[in-house]
Amino acid sequence: MYGIAVTCGRGKGQLRLSNRYVCLAGPNLTLVGNQPPAYLAPNAGVADIALRVAGQGPGEHLQVTLTAPDGAVAFSGNSLEGEDHMTLDLRAELAQERAPWVLELTAVVEDISVDLHGCEPRLATHPGRLLVPAD
Repeated sequence: MYGIAVTCGRGKGQLRLSNRYVCLAGPNLTLVGNQPPAYLAPNAGVADIALRVAGQGPGEHLQVTLTAPDGAVAFSGNSLEGEDHMTLDLRAELAQERAPWVLELTAVVEDISVDLHGCEPRLATHPGRLLVPAD
């Protein structure tokens, strides 16, 4: 396993790995631009997961889709639909404990923040790279 830190202040930094899958760590993530589908794992024993996804301003909107392990879309919406026109609060009940869910962040204007609750504080670009604690 490799750990790569990218710190760019308020500017844009990009790390592109075309031949490897990655796992991003942190309960709070700040991303820029469209993202590949990301997998997340619910915490053991929780009844639901909650996510807060936001653009950095009313003009920086994005499309958010959260898909359950069985392929059913649990949430689909645009941040323009949020009360402040930039924030979406997602909540989904868990039918399958610990199976990976898919988070898609598309139609992104610029900056995105993602807060994860009720799930492991990691996103991965492949379900096989999703780090979860051993039971």
